Amino acid sequence: MINALVLAYDFPPYNSVGALRPKSWFDHMHEFNIRPIVVTRQWNSSENNLIDYVNFSVNDKPQIQNLENGVIIETPYKPNISNKIYLRFGKKKFSLIRKIISFYFEVFQFVFLIGPKKEIYFSAREYLKKNNVDIIIATGEPFVLFHYAKKLSNEFNIPWVADYRDPWFNDSDRGPLIKRVIFDKFMEKKVVKTALFITTVSELFKKYISENIKSKKIFIIENGFDSDAIEEIQDIPQNSKVLTISFVGTIYKWHPINSIFSTLNKIINANPEFKIKFNFYGVNDPEKLKENISVNYPEIQSFMHFYPKMNNKKLLSELRSSNTLLLFNYYSFMGTKIYDYLGINRMILFCFKNDNEANELKNKWYNYKNDENFNINPQIDLLNKTNSGIIVENNDHLYDTLLELNEIFKKKKLIPVLEYNNSNYSRREQCKLLCENIIYYL
Repeated sequence: MINALVLAYDFPPYNSVGALRPKSWFDHMHEFNIRPIVVTRQWNSSENNLIDYVNFSVNDKPQIQNLENGVIIETPYKPNISNKIYLRFGKKKFSLIRKIISFYFEVFQFVFLIGPKKEIYFSAREYLKKNNVDIIIATGEPFVLFHYAKKLSNEFNIPWVADYRDPWFNDSDRGPLIKRVIFDKFMEKKVVKTALFITTVSELFKKYISENIKSKKIFIIENGFDSDAIEEIQDIPQNSKVLTISFVGTIYKWHPINSIFSTLNKIINANPEFKIKFNFYGVNDPEKLKENISVNYPEIQSFMHFYPKMNNKKLLSELRSSNTLLLFNYYSFMGTKIYDYLGINRMILFCFKNDNEANELKNKWYNYKNDENFNINPQIDLLNKTNSGIIVENNDHLYDTLLELNEIFKKKKLIPVLEYNNSNYSRREQCKLLCENIIYYL
């Protein structure tokens, strides 16, 4: 059996999208003749809040779990000076000083073994001194894990794989342009050119990576849904009391949420008997959304329901009991939400294909540049391929669609959705593809 050392900063119990990808590898690699050894950091809880993210770990020594599927090594976490200031004084004080310190660590962690993430490198190195490993996989970000993988690869003569969940230098969220173009671009090329091959989640990200890394094979390993978790909720029926639409996760600035609210507002004003339940699960800044609704769309206030973050099993159960799932347009990239929606097998309401407000927000806030030679919309392609959703053109089309769905619901007490073979979109199948590439290249 092949031994694969996986460097993954996000990993359960931390509840993040980034944690699900390496967790699926740990769950399924053994099925394809690969034994994973995951090196991650200790997480004190599953909460996605900043305090949990930067707080001291409970244990100051690595915690090792030898499990049936493989090994999990949880390394201690010690916050840097910036995070210690945050923990003591809160986010409003000394923000400039904290940013300067964070910038220092962000840059110089690639030069010296400094910063809170270095414990992953040290624990991985100790494991390699005593155990045989055939390949190293680093999943980023944080992209300093790529740097650690390269160092370990050089020292122990083990090939490594660079797995991108997001772009590196050409991601506008990763700091000032001058830092990204001068430092990140150089460091990305220097580090990743030593990888055996590269994996990423979409064609768009493959394109971005290839702009800087031109000589490496890049394979698409999509995210997918957790087939084991989906299997546990298959018997949960749709709600039959009131038409229920659910949304989970982050609402970005380029998401046309006000188009949704204003359309519902118009429907309620024109059809006082119209009933709907709109559920928001674990959204960012729910209080701001509530205030927006209260001030600008008071007629729909009683139909809006907000729920805090919850564990994945409970969340999937809640979504499975919904009649329809709201999905915003991510344009040139797929996102992760669509896969869970496909696994849950409920009607997907895709908003929007060509809405005026949505287009304005995209032009103002969307992170990824337009490319005339790369004009794709993979979400629409996938929804059409699986016949699993309604592609809503704009807010006028949404108005008509919601009325039609309500009539269907009143007659059938559910929203029909076609059964289709969704197994190709499971994380297990994507893990299989990754393992096949590893075995082939070794």
